[in-house]
Amino acid sequence: MGLNVAPVQLLAGTNEVIGNVTTTSGLVGGSAGTLGAAIPAGADDVSLLVSAGSAAHAANYLATTVVDHAEVAQYAVSLSAVAATYIAADNAVNF
Repeated sequence: MGLNVAPVQLLAGTNEVIGNVTTTSGLVGGSAGTLGAAIPAGADDVSLLVSAGSAAHAANYLATTVVDHAEVAQYAVSLSAVAATYIAADNAVNF
């Protein structure tokens, strides 16, 4: 008697999540320089303030994405652990 869970699908989901994290991390990391390089439109106070605000926003965005990517990566690790648990449970209850 099995638990009727498909660990293979859980592991496939793990691989998909890891692929998504890898891809999006690469895209965000690749754009970090562009996001942080806000060039002022002019030498006036407003242009400098807008440029500084854009740079601060970009830094906040990058910091947030690092945390979010870490959380999604942790989800992938947890999903893999769940698959392993189901495999062990299935092996334990097979008669």
